[in-house]
Amino acid sequence: MALDDQRFKDHCLIIVGNGGKADEVLAKRRLAAGGRLAHFLTRPDDPRVTFSASADGLEYDFFTWQPPKGTMGISSFARKLQGKPRTFWTKTGPDGIELSENHHLTIRYGITGNPRHVTLTDETGNILVEMSGHVVVDADMLIAETLQVDVHNTELNAFGTFSKRFVVLALLFQVLWQIAKISLSINFELRAAQTEADGGSDGQVPWFRNLLAALNWCLTGNIICCEMTSLAFAGTRASINIHAVGNLAATVAIMAVSPLQLSEFVLCVVGVTAMISVTLPVHYYNTIGVNPNRRFLPHLLWTIAQISGTVGCFVLFGLIAQVYATLLASGQSLAATFFCRLGPPLPRPAW
Repeated sequence: MALDDQRFKDHCLIIVGNGGKADEVLAKRRLAAGGRLAHFLTRPDDPRVTFSASADGLEYDFFTWQPPKGTMGISSFARKLQGKPRTFWTKTGPDGIELSENHHLTIRYGITGNPRHVTLTDETGNILVEMSGHVVVDADMLIAETLQVDVHNTELNAFGTFSKRFVVLALLFQVLWQIAKISLSINFELRAAQTEADGGSDGQVPWFRNLLAALNWCLTGNIICCEMTSLAFAGTRASINIHAVGNLAATVAIMAVSPLQLSEFVLCVVGVTAMISVTLPVHYYNTIGVNPNRRFLPHLLWTIAQISGTVGCFVLFGLIAQVYATLLASGQSLAATFFCRLGPPLPRPAW
């Protein structure tokens, strides 16, 4: 498949400029679109920047990717956009390099005549950075506001990260919520263990205990599972409407099994099964026009892999613990012992 201009743009938008207002507007639009961005901070009419129309670039396509190392630091422009130097495991924000006096930046044209490749070298000719993408040099406000910056191939979108502020707030909320939920659950189970004559419910938990379980699932795991599976299956993030549909499906399913008096673990499995069964087909159908080149089978396989490594592990480990606890409760100690030693693939409960 030919590397056309859009595919180069999908890989990376490379801005070469003085870091002015136009560069900032263009960079923010690219980041908002979820695309990868690199910025080389230069001066107007910079003699350290040259253009090259080498024969190889004009005769056939090629792609190079040697982004800046973490030891090169980060430019002041990229730092304004929350960019940080690359580490062994992660790279947060856009790449940004400020050319030093001994640097030389070469911009090479592609077969369409548009600049596609940049090479940054030091005074001895050693290559420090070599990247390919859609190159914009000294952008003005017209280009900054009108250039198409969207990523058509969603598999080339950059990954998002979490903000520390929201993580801390979420942790505080979860602590308070879990304390309240567990306290209510303990009360329900104590009442269920008592007979009606003693003021209990004679082995039955109230129906609204399932409503509590549904609310807990919608506030915790369902948000993550809906976001993860929707993006994996459709290649597009779940909208607030899809989240609402997922929460509604999970709540209805959990409430529908209230007469069965199921444990909270099983209720979570019921909720996530209902959410996946309803939201994925709806989200995939609604985004057909957004991703016309999307292929069903690769996305299905990736979704199965995501579920197997996350919710699937939760279900598997929970089932193992449930079977082990059931065997012990029924007096089958020997069977429980053998069950826990079936082999290395089965994790052993800690108790």
